Amino acid sequence: MIRELAGITLPNETDYLWRYMSFEKFVNLLDTKSLFFTRTDKFDDP
Repeated sequence: MIRELAGITLPNETDYLWRYMSFEKFVNLLDTKSLFFTRTDKFDDP
């Protein structure tokens, strides 16, 4: 479900979001067929 918010414009259907990762993490993703998530207590933002 998409909810419109005042002052926020939705991206076009043709827009892409890119996230870069190291080659080692990419190879690990292919090998293990699983995603890596950093523990939330390791972030600087409370």
